[in-house]
Amino acid sequence: SSASPPAVPAAIHITSSEEREALLRLQEIIEDYTETHKENAFMSSLHEPARFYYDMGGNHHHRDHVDVHGLNGWLCLIRGWFGAQIPIIPQADDGDAFKGCSDVWSGMSSEAWDVFKRDENFGKSYKGLRALKSNMVTNKSFASNFNSGRDTGFVGHNASAMEEGAKKKKKKYLKYAEKFAYFFRRDFLVKKLFEVLNSEEKAEHVGFRKCLQALFPVFYKVEIGAGDVPDYLEFFYDDMLMNLDLAAASRFFWWIGVIKVEYAPPLSTHPSQDEAFFGQADSKPPAKVKKPQPPPGPRPSNMKPSAMRNLPKPPPAAAAAKKVPPCTKCMAQATAPFRFCVGCGDNLEKQRAAAEPEKKRPAKEIKSDNIRRCSCGCIPSPPGNFCHMCGKPQPKTSTVALAPISASAPAPVPDLYDEPDNCCPICMEEKHDIELIPHWHAIGDVSSHKMCGSCRKQYNKNECPFCHEVSIKEEIVVLIDDFITAVGQGTGDPQKSAALVERWQFFEMEFSTNLKVVYRVCKLVLQDKKFAELLAKGVAERQGWIRDGCGLIYRWRALAKDGKLDITSEQQALLEKAYKLSLSMIRSMGAHGHHLGAYYSQCIAVWLSAFQGDDDGETLRKMVKDAGKLVVDTYKRHKTSELRREVTERVVRDYARAFSINVYGREELDPVFTTFYKR
Repeated sequence: SSASPPAVPAAIHITSSEEREALLRLQEIIEDYTETHKENAFMSSLHEPARFYYDMGGNHHHRDHVDVHGLNGWLCLIRGWFGAQIPIIPQADDGDAFKGCSDVWSGMSSEAWDVFKRDENFGKSYKGLRALKSNMVTNKSFASNFNSGRDTGFVGHNASAMEEGAKKKKKKYLKYAEKFAYFFRRDFLVKKLFEVLNSEEKAEHVGFRKCLQALFPVFYKVEIGAGDVPDYLEFFYDDMLMNLDLAAASRFFWWIGVIKVEYAPPLSTHPSQDEAFFGQADSKPPAKVKKPQPPPGPRPSNMKPSAMRNLPKPPPAAAAAKKVPPCTKCMAQATAPFRFCVGCGDNLEKQRAAAEPEKKRPAKEIKSDNIRRCSCGCIPSPPGNFCHMCGKPQPKTSTVALAPISASAPAPVPDLYDEPDNCCPICMEEKHDIELIPHWHAIGDVSSHKMCGSCRKQYNKNECPFCHEVSIKEEIVVLIDDFITAVGQGTGDPQKSAALVERWQFFEMEFSTNLKVVYRVCKLVLQDKKFAELLAKGVAERQGWIRDGCGLIYRWRALAKDGKLDITSEQQALLEKAYKLSLSMIRSMGAHGHHLGAYYSQCIAVWLSAFQGDDDGETLRKMVKDAGKLVVDTYKRHKTSELRREVTERVVRDYARAFSINVYGREELDPVFTTFYKR
């Protein structure tokens, strides 16, 4: 007989200890999320609809007892039908389960279910769902009859009777099982699973991105084969990084042993439909549907890998006829006379001109002297704030001298793939409200980086979707100014100083995928004259904000020492003095548990925000380790139960555990965790 495949396909492909640890950590994180997902599915399909029904039906007693007795019946129904255990353990012998449990979905319209099943309402209380209306309760008899759950036979004598009936798949429970299973369909679960974990918003999920980055190259080579391994986000999302590729994500989760193979076919095929793979799903694998083949022709070198899986290779002769010299900067091979390299963005025309200086473009005759050019020599598209050829901002006043174009000036080369001015490059529809996306620091030609109003509303990000440059310069400048003003106002208030660190964390988490913005803002803050004076004065006078806002000092010092901030040696020296002063002030505090706990909690929070952007270098890690040792040493000198209690009241245990696992490797090696949390 043939050997059965391994339970976890990835196990036969990973080789290093790092990859094995990443696989185990991923499975731990997914297990934590799965428990939360089951609980949210229970809330949205049974628990909250029942509370809504009884509330609209006027039976407030049963509404409030859904949390006490009714949930035992609902939980037993799920456990009996699916054999699945939700994190909430039911009391199966509860004889009052009918109080808050009856055939409520038979008394509500389909419009009510349309509200509860929405993605944005998943797991939420019915009281926060504005779309719910009282007229969605169409039959109030199950609420008006106090004993309806028992009299109609829906519950039975206790909750265990519901469980036995669910095991027998009684028809009266079918609609409830289907509603619970709705949240385990592939297009719902896989999307939630990937996007929630990739956001790392919960402390237990920290490390998901790092583990995925460790395993993705192996997965890519197994599924796709040879070739350069792209960034995992580019692989799992579309070109705009907006829509998740469910087929690719499903295949990855199958590869690490999370979902069944019949719902994650090889990436060369797609399932015929999204079926629930929990409960009522068909046990047969979906039919393999061959993807339509595009017409033969050159393949753009910047095409997303998922779109390249089934493209036929062009005939050698045709490909050779279309090729032009590769980019001299990154050696990417272009297949058409593009103006800019799709690999690195360098100007290909300038490269070709430098390689063949003798071939000059004939001057185009220009009959009008009224056409004006921008300072770089391009012809701007009036009216506009940016040059359509070089992307540089254009002066808004007429006082700036712009040289007229002479007849000998070379004409700009038209873009062979240019779209009409009123065509949105995102949705490819002709719109009247297309606007150029503002860039903080534009590089190259950004004239085609534009969007229509509807695409801007859907995109809702603070960066250009084409080049990922920040598009909110004015807001950043205001943030810096407000931040420096807040530093000056909070120099004597420890709460305001701590709030500054929290404000910085929110900023850094927002731009965790665009770290150049973080570095740029750090540099602008440190170079600001007003802030430099505040920092120098704080160090000279030993002001309290140096201690109470030390998280900022730690983060900036780490970036400077790691060479990520282009600042002067004087500015680095000032940061070093501030860092040493903060340590001295912490040591001199003595046995104040709340102060010590707040200090360490602030250090961990700064590390966590950097870690989420994969930017926690060795310098920052060592600084946080030293901070932890300082707290432990202070505790050991005094060692009182009161001091221990006060420290743990200020430190978020989940954050401390995340630091232990991701920096020390495990909790037992972290002196802070073993001192304050291990009995």
